[in-house]
Amino acid sequence: MKTSTWTQLAFCLLSSVFYACNSSHVYYLDATSGSDQNNGTSPRSAWQSIEALKQISLQPGDKILLKKGETFPGILEVTGKGTYTHPIIIDAYGEGNQKPCIAGNDTSMYAVRIFNSDYFTIQNLEISNTGKERKAGRTGLKVECTDYGISHNIRINNLTIRDVNGSLVKEEGGGSGILIVNGGNSIRSRFDSLTIENCHILRCERNAMIWSGYYDRKNWYPNKHTIVRNNVIEKVPGDGIVPIGCDSTLIEYNLMCDSPDILPMTEAAAGIWPWSCDNTIIQYNEVWGHKAPWDAQGFDSDYNCQNTLIQYNYSHDNYGGMVLICNSGNAEIIAAETSEALFDTISA
Repeated sequence: MKTSTWTQLAFCLLSSVFYACNSSHVYYLDATSGSDQNNGTSPRSAWQSIEALKQISLQPGDKILLKKGETFPGILEVTGKGTYTHPIIIDAYGEGNQKPCIAGNDTSMYAVRIFNSDYFTIQNLEISNTGKERKAGRTGLKVECTDYGISHNIRINNLTIRDVNGSLVKEEGGGSGILIVNGGNSIRSRFDSLTIENCHILRCERNAMIWSGYYDRKNWYPNKHTIVRNNVIEKVPGDGIVPIGCDSTLIEYNLMCDSPDILPMTEAAAGIWPWSCDNTIIQYNEVWGHKAPWDAQGFDSDYNCQNTLIQYNYSHDNYGGMVLICNSGNAEIIAAETSEALFDTISA
Protein backbone atom coordinates (compact mmCIF):
# COMPACT_ATOMS: atom_id res chain seq x y z
CA MET A 1 0.00 0.00 0.00
CA LYS A 2 2.81 2.41 0.94
CA THR A 3 4.72 1.52 -2.23
CA SER A 4 1.65 2.27 -4.32
CA THR A 5 1.19 5.65 -2.61
CA TRP A 6 4.80 6.66 -3.23
CA THR A 7 4.52 5.56 -6.84
CA GLN A 8 1.45 7.73 -7.32
CA LEU A 9 3.18 10.72 -5.73
CA ALA A 10 6.24 10.27 -7.94
CA PHE A 11 4.01 10.00 -11.01
CA CYS A 12 2.19 13.21 -10.09
CA LEU A 13 5.48 15.04 -9.56
CA LEU A 14 6.90 13.87 -12.89
CA SER A 15 3.64 14.77 -14.61
CA SER A 16 3.79 18.28 -13.18
CA VAL A 17 7.35 18.73 -14.39
CA PHE A 18 6.43 17.38 -17.84
CA TYR A 19 3.42 19.67 -18.02
CA ALA A 20 5.49 22.72 -17.04
CA CYS A 21 8.08 21.90 -19.70
CA ASN A 22 5.47 21.52 -22.40
CA SER A 23 3.16 24.38 -21.45
CA SER A 24 5.81 27.12 -21.37
CA HIS A 25 6.08 29.63 -24.21
CA VAL A 26 8.73 31.81 -25.79
CA TYR A 27 7.63 35.28 -26.94
CA TYR A 28 9.69 37.30 -29.42
CA LEU A 29 9.81 41.08 -29.93
CA ASP A 30 11.31 42.82 -32.97
CA ALA A 31 10.79 46.60 -33.12
CA THR A 32 11.65 46.83 -36.82
CA SER A 33 10.22 43.73 -38.51
CA GLY A 34 7.62 42.61 -35.98
CA SER A 35 3.89 43.32 -35.81
CA ASP A 36 1.53 43.30 -32.87
CA GLN A 37 -0.91 41.45 -35.14
CA ASN A 38 1.43 38.44 -35.09
CA ASN A 39 1.25 35.68 -32.47
CA GLY A 40 4.71 36.51 -31.10
CA THR A 41 5.84 32.90 -30.77
CA SER A 42 8.71 32.82 -33.28
CA PRO A 43 11.30 35.27 -34.68
CA ARG A 44 9.37 35.39 -37.97
CA SER A 45 6.08 36.14 -36.21
CA ALA A 46 7.48 38.47 -33.56
CA TRP A 47 5.53 41.25 -31.91
CA GLN A 48 6.69 44.80 -32.52
CA SER A 49 6.04 46.59 -29.22
CA ILE A 50 6.15 45.83 -25.52
CA GLU A 51 2.46 46.81 -25.43
CA ALA A 52 1.72 43.41 -26.98
CA LEU A 53 2.92 41.70 -23.81
CA LYS A 54 -0.14 42.96 -21.94
CA GLN A 55 -2.21 40.20 -23.54
CA ILE A 56 -0.25 37.33 -21.93
CA SER A 57 -0.03 35.88 -18.44
CA LEU A 58 3.46 34.57 -17.73
CA GLN A 59 3.73 30.97 -16.59
CA PRO A 60 6.65 28.91 -15.23
CA GLY A 61 9.30 28.43 -17.88
CA ASP A 62 8.08 31.26 -20.13
CA LYS A 63 10.60 33.52 -21.88
CA ILE A 64 10.34 37.00 -23.36
CA LEU A 65 13.11 37.63 -25.90
CA LEU A 66 13.90 41.07 -27.34
CA LYS A 67 15.89 41.35 -30.53
CA LYS A 68 19.42 42.67 -30.24
CA GLY A 69 20.09 46.09 -31.70
CA GLU A 70 16.45 47.19 -31.41
CA THR A 71 14.94 49.96 -29.27
CA PHE A 72 11.55 49.43 -27.64
CA PRO A 73 9.97 52.68 -26.39
CA GLY A 74 7.52 52.61 -23.51
CA ILE A 75 7.17 50.90 -20.14
CA LEU A 76 7.54 47.16 -19.56
CA GLU A 77 5.53 45.94 -16.56
CA VAL A 78 5.65 42.22 -15.80
CA THR A 79 4.47 39.83 -13.11
CA GLY A 80 5.17 36.13 -13.08
CA LYS A 81 5.64 33.19 -10.76
CA GLY A 82 8.32 30.87 -12.02
CA THR A 83 9.66 27.88 -10.13
CA TYR A 84 13.13 26.75 -9.10
CA THR A 85 13.35 24.42 -12.09
CA HIS A 86 11.38 26.62 -14.51
CA PRO A 87 12.15 30.30 -13.94
CA ILE A 88 10.62 33.04 -16.04
CA ILE A 89 13.27 34.79 -18.13
CA ILE A 90 13.46 38.09 -20.02
CA ASP A 91 16.45 38.01 -22.34
CA ALA A 92 17.87 38.99 -25.75
CA TYR A 93 18.03 37.07 -29.02
CA GLY A 94 19.60 37.56 -32.41
CA GLU A 95 23.05 38.41 -33.71
CA GLY A 96 25.53 41.07 -32.69
CA ASN A 97 26.67 42.57 -29.40
CA GLN A 98 24.26 45.50 -29.07
CA LYS A 99 21.74 44.83 -26.32
CA PRO A 100 18.07 45.51 -26.99
CA CYS A 101 17.05 48.75 -25.28
CA ILE A 102 13.84 49.53 -23.40
CA ALA A 103 13.52 53.31 -23.37
CA GLY A 104 11.05 54.91 -20.97
CA ASN A 105 8.91 57.80 -22.09
CA ASP A 106 9.18 61.44 -21.04
CA THR A 107 7.06 61.14 -17.88
CA SER A 108 7.63 57.51 -16.83
CA MET A 109 8.68 56.82 -13.24
CA TYR A 110 10.39 53.62 -14.44
CA ALA A 111 11.11 51.95 -17.76
CA VAL A 112 10.80 48.38 -16.40
CA ARG A 113 8.89 47.12 -13.39
CA ILE A 114 8.90 43.57 -12.02
CA PHE A 115 6.05 43.23 -9.55
CA ASN A 116 5.19 40.46 -7.07
CA SER A 117 7.12 37.71 -8.79
CA ASP A 118 9.09 34.54 -8.01
CA TYR A 119 12.02 32.82 -9.71
CA PHE A 120 12.31 35.56 -12.29
CA THR A 121 15.41 36.54 -14.29
CA ILE A 122 15.96 39.67 -16.39
CA GLN A 123 19.25 39.81 -18.26
CA ASN A 124 21.26 41.03 -21.25
CA LEU A 125 19.18 44.18 -21.85
CA GLU A 126 19.72 47.92 -21.83
CA ILE A 127 17.34 50.23 -19.98
CA SER A 128 17.16 54.01 -20.23
CA ASN A 129 14.69 56.48 -18.77
CA THR A 130 15.38 60.08 -19.72
CA GLY A 131 12.78 62.84 -19.50
CA LYS A 132 12.93 66.35 -20.86
CA GLU A 133 13.30 67.53 -17.27
CA ARG A 134 14.49 65.91 -14.05
CA LYS A 135 11.77 64.00 -12.20
CA ALA A 136 11.97 63.10 -8.51
CA GLY A 137 11.79 59.36 -7.89
CA ARG A 138 12.51 58.37 -11.50
CA THR A 139 14.32 55.03 -11.89
CA GLY A 140 15.36 52.67 -14.64
CA LEU A 141 14.37 49.29 -13.18
CA LYS A 142 11.92 48.96 -10.30
CA VAL A 143 11.56 45.60 -8.57
CA GLU A 144 8.63 45.60 -6.17
CA CYS A 145 7.10 43.18 -3.68
CA THR A 146 3.98 44.61 -1.99
CA ASP A 147 1.22 42.80 -0.03
CA TYR A 148 2.61 39.57 -1.46
CA GLY A 149 4.58 37.62 1.12
CA ILE A 150 8.02 36.35 0.15
CA SER A 151 9.34 36.95 -3.36
CA HIS A 152 11.96 34.31 -4.11
CA ASN A 153 15.02 34.35 -6.36
CA ILE A 154 14.76 37.48 -8.46
CA ARG A 155 17.92 37.70 -10.60
CA ILE A 156 19.08 40.89 -12.34
CA ASN A 157 21.99 40.01 -14.59
CA ASN A 158 24.12 41.85 -17.17
CA LEU A 159 21.87 44.87 -17.59
CA THR A 160 23.08 48.24 -18.81
CA ILE A 161 21.00 50.92 -17.09
CA ARG A 162 21.81 54.42 -18.22
CA ASP A 163 20.73 58.04 -18.41
CA VAL A 164 18.07 58.24 -15.71
CA ASN A 165 17.56 61.90 -14.81
CA GLY A 166 15.95 61.86 -11.40
CA SER A 167 16.25 64.62 -8.84
CA LEU A 168 19.67 65.39 -7.39
CA VAL A 169 18.05 66.12 -4.02
CA LYS A 170 17.45 63.20 -1.66
CA GLU A 171 14.58 64.86 0.23
CA GLU A 172 12.68 65.39 -3.03
CA GLY A 173 12.83 61.67 -3.78
CA GLY A 174 16.11 61.44 -5.64
CA GLY A 175 16.34 59.00 -8.51
CA SER A 176 18.17 55.76 -9.29
CA GLY A 177 19.25 53.16 -11.78
CA ILE A 178 17.69 50.29 -9.78
CA LEU A 179 15.04 50.67 -7.07
CA ILE A 180 14.10 47.70 -4.85
CA VAL A 181 10.84 48.17 -2.92
CA ASN A 182 9.18 45.85 -0.41
CA GLY A 183 6.29 46.49 1.98
CA GLY A 184 2.56 46.19 2.34
CA ASN A 185 -0.42 47.10 4.49
CA SER A 186 -2.18 43.72 4.64
CA ILE A 187 0.69 41.27 4.03
CA ARG A 188 4.25 41.92 5.14
CA SER A 189 6.46 41.29 2.13
CA ARG A 190 10.15 40.84 1.42
CA PHE A 191 12.68 39.44 -1.03
CA ASP A 192 14.62 36.26 -0.39
CA SER A 193 17.75 35.59 -2.48
CA LEU A 194 17.54 38.61 -4.77
CA THR A 195 20.71 38.92 -6.87
CA ILE A 196 22.08 41.89 -8.84
CA GLU A 197 25.19 41.00 -10.78
CA ASN A 198 27.28 41.91 -13.83
CA CYS A 199 25.36 45.15 -14.43
CA HIS A 200 26.63 48.50 -15.69
CA ILE A 201 24.91 51.57 -14.26
CA LEU A 202 25.89 54.69 -16.15
CA ARG A 203 24.88 58.35 -15.71
CA CYS A 204 21.97 57.65 -13.38
CA GLU A 205 20.87 60.40 -11.00
CA ARG A 206 20.83 60.62 -8.12
CA ASN A 207 21.83 57.07 -7.10
CA ALA A 208 22.78 53.73 -8.61
CA MET A 209 21.02 51.06 -6.50
CA ILE A 210 18.83 51.79 -3.51
CA TRP A 211 16.27 49.88 -1.45
CA SER A 212 13.05 50.91 0.30
CA GLY A 213 11.80 48.47 2.93
CA TYR A 214 11.11 47.78 6.61
CA TYR A 215 13.75 49.73 8.52
CA ASP A 216 12.05 50.20 11.92
CA ARG A 217 12.95 47.59 14.55
CA LYS A 218 9.35 47.75 15.80
CA ASN A 219 8.19 46.39 12.43
CA TRP A 220 11.26 44.42 11.40
CA TYR A 221 10.84 42.19 8.36
CA PRO A 222 14.13 42.40 6.43
CA ASN A 223 14.99 41.14 2.99
CA LYS A 224 17.17 38.04 3.24
CA HIS A 225 20.28 36.79 1.45
CA THR A 226 20.67 39.59 -1.08
CA ILE A 227 23.77 39.44 -3.32
CA VAL A 228 25.18 42.46 -5.18
CA ARG A 229 28.20 41.30 -7.15
CA ASN A 230 30.50 42.34 -9.99
CA ASN A 231 28.68 45.52 -11.03
CA VAL A 232 30.17 48.71 -12.47
CA ILE A 233 28.72 52.06 -11.37
CA GLU A 234 30.01 54.94 -13.44
CA LYS A 235 29.34 58.69 -13.47
CA VAL A 236 26.68 58.48 -10.73
CA PRO A 237 26.87 61.58 -8.47
CA GLY A 238 25.12 60.25 -5.36
CA ASP A 239 24.93 56.96 -3.48
CA GLY A 240 26.19 53.79 -5.10
CA ILE A 241 24.80 50.69 -3.37
CA VAL A 242 22.48 51.23 -0.38
CA PRO A 243 20.58 48.23 1.02
CA ILE A 244 17.88 49.29 3.47
CA GLY A 245 16.07 46.90 5.79
CA CYS A 246 18.12 43.83 4.82
CA ASP A 247 19.71 40.90 6.64
CA SER A 248 22.69 38.86 5.43
CA THR A 249 23.54 40.95 2.36
CA LEU A 250 26.75 40.20 0.46
CA ILE A 251 28.24 43.09 -1.56
CA GLU A 252 31.42 42.13 -3.41
CA TYR A 253 33.58 42.77 -6.48
CA ASN A 254 31.78 46.00 -7.42
CA LEU A 255 33.37 49.14 -8.84
CA MET A 256 32.01 52.66 -8.36
CA CYS A 257 34.00 55.35 -10.12
CA ASP A 258 34.19 58.85 -11.56
CA SER A 259 31.25 60.50 -9.82
CA PRO A 260 30.47 63.92 -11.35
CA ASP A 261 30.63 66.89 -8.99
CA ILE A 262 27.06 68.09 -9.61
CA LEU A 263 25.17 67.55 -6.33
CA PRO A 264 23.81 70.65 -4.58
CA MET A 265 25.81 71.78 -1.56
CA THR A 266 23.10 70.44 0.77
CA GLU A 267 23.63 66.83 -0.31
CA ALA A 268 25.46 63.99 1.45
CA ALA A 269 26.25 60.73 -0.34
CA ALA A 270 28.77 57.88 -0.30
CA GLY A 271 29.75 54.82 -2.27
CA ILE A 272 28.64 51.53 -0.68
CA TRP A 273 26.78 51.50 2.62
CA PRO A 274 23.96 49.68 4.44
CA TRP A 275 21.25 51.58 6.30
CA SER A 276 19.25 49.75 8.99
CA CYS A 277 20.69 46.37 8.06
CA ASP A 278 22.10 43.35 9.89
CA ASN A 279 25.00 41.05 9.04
CA THR A 280 26.18 42.89 5.91
CA ILE A 281 29.46 41.84 4.29
CA ILE A 282 31.19 44.41 2.05
CA GLN A 283 34.33 43.01 0.45
CA TYR A 284 36.58 43.17 -2.63
CA ASN A 285 35.01 46.41 -3.89
CA GLU A 286 36.63 49.55 -5.25
CA VAL A 287 35.31 53.12 -4.97
CA TRP A 288 37.16 56.08 -6.42
CA GLY A 289 36.38 59.62 -7.44
CA HIS A 290 33.39 60.28 -5.16
CA LYS A 291 32.76 64.04 -5.01
CA ALA A 292 29.64 64.60 -2.89
CA PRO A 293 29.65 67.90 -0.91
CA TRP A 294 29.06 65.99 2.34
CA ASP A 295 30.35 62.55 3.40
CA ALA A 296 31.79 61.30 0.06
CA GLN A 297 33.44 58.25 1.63
CA GLY A 298 34.00 55.07 -0.30
CA PHE A 299 32.30 52.94 2.37
CA ASP A 300 30.03 53.43 5.37
CA SER A 301 28.11 51.51 8.00
CA ASP A 302 25.16 53.75 8.80
CA TYR A 303 22.05 54.15 10.97
CA ASN A 304 20.63 51.14 12.84
CA CYS A 305 23.13 48.64 11.41
CA GLN A 306 24.41 45.65 13.36
CA ASN A 307 27.34 43.34 12.65
CA THR A 308 28.64 44.98 9.47
CA LEU A 309 31.90 43.59 8.11
CA ILE A 310 33.87 45.85 5.73
CA GLN A 311 37.03 44.09 4.50
CA TYR A 312 39.44 43.82 1.58
CA ASN A 313 38.19 46.92 -0.25
CA TYR A 314 40.10 49.57 -2.18
CA SER A 315 39.31 53.27 -1.77
CA HIS A 316 41.11 56.19 -3.40
CA ASP A 317 40.57 59.80 -4.48
CA ASN A 318 37.29 60.21 -2.59
CA TYR A 319 36.57 63.68 -1.17
CA GLY A 320 35.40 62.25 2.18
CA GLY A 321 37.95 59.49 2.64
CA MET A 322 37.73 55.74 2.94
CA VAL A 323 35.19 54.71 5.63
CA LEU A 324 32.46 56.42 7.66
CA ILE A 325 30.96 54.79 10.77
CA CYS A 326 27.67 56.55 11.36
CA ASN A 327 25.88 54.63 14.15
CA SER A 328 26.42 53.38 17.69
CA GLY A 329 29.29 51.15 16.55
CA ASN A 330 27.59 47.97 17.73
CA ALA A 331 29.67 45.08 16.36
CA GLU A 332 30.95 47.05 13.38
CA ILE A 333 34.18 45.60 11.97
CA ILE A 334 36.64 47.15 9.51
CA ALA A 335 39.43 44.85 8.41
CA ALA A 336 42.23 44.95 5.86
CA GLU A 337 41.14 48.08 4.00
CA THR A 338 43.41 49.66 1.39
CA SER A 339 43.49 53.43 0.96
CA GLU A 340 45.68 55.32 -1.49
CA ALA A 341 44.93 59.00 -1.66
CA LEU A 342 45.22 62.41 -0.08
CA PHE A 343 41.54 62.43 0.84
CA ASP A 344 41.11 58.84 2.06
CA THR A 345 40.72 58.44 5.82
CA ILE A 346 38.43 56.83 8.38
CA SER A 347 35.65 59.03 9.75
CA ALA A 348 33.23 58.49 12.59
